[in-house]
Amino acid sequence: MSTPRKNILITGFEPFGTPRPATNSSWEAIKGLEGLEIPVFHGGKLSVLRVHVHRLPVEYDGVLQAVRDLHLPTEGNSPHYDFYIHVGQAKPDQCALEQFARRTGYVRADNHGKSLPDQQCPPLGGEPMPTRFESTVSVAGLAQYLRDVCQQPLVHASNDAGLYLCEFTYYVSMYYQWQHTRAQGQHLTTPEEPPSSSSVPVGNVLFIHIPPENQPMSLDQSRALILSTLQWVGQEMPTAKS
Repeated sequence: MSTPRKNILITGFEPFGTPRPATNSSWEAIKGLEGLEIPVFHGGKLSVLRVHVHRLPVEYDGVLQAVRDLHLPTEGNSPHYDFYIHVGQAKPDQCALEQFARRTGYVRADNHGKSLPDQQCPPLGGEPMPTRFESTVSVAGLAQYLRDVCQQPLVHASNDAGLYLCEFTYYVSMYYQWQHTRAQGQHLTTPEEPPSSSSVPVGNVLFIHIPPENQPMSLDQSRALILSTLQWVGQEMPTAKS
């Protein structure tokens, strides 16, 4: 019998800001991880995490297209990836695991100078859009794990992902994951909970903010933190398909 595998997608971003820097730590930390396979144990059983990476643009239209494509189901109507980890660059001295993603409040223009109409994510389907998504990942528990394992005291759980392309990406990714789980009859909200007015829980999606390179974490330290997150995710996820 072959060892079960889980496909994990990690995304980073292109450089952003004025003046435009040459690099973005979120991409530099992950770009060499494509194809990496990490053995993990869950419930006493061995499985392998296979890592895939993708660089996202810092533009609203580009993120809408890319994230939608990254969530397209396979021919068997299974998720394209078993887990999505989005990584973004935070301010110096900040390393955060994000709990929520909001639909509205996006006032900043992207790398192309474009803003969102009405400062909110446009409709992506034919039903009301949730005001806010909440990752079912225990970010507080994961933050404690990373502080202990990686010895990075900066790591903390956050309720504010910044209302820029990072949070927008998180919202769009959780939207498509939510749609997939609902189509599979696995939705976590009840019919009495209107998605437009409540925080909607979504699994298998996480956003991590890491600081710029050497402010104070090196790329190696950020990479180690992301890999430790993968280990934790693999141990917490149900047994994967072969």
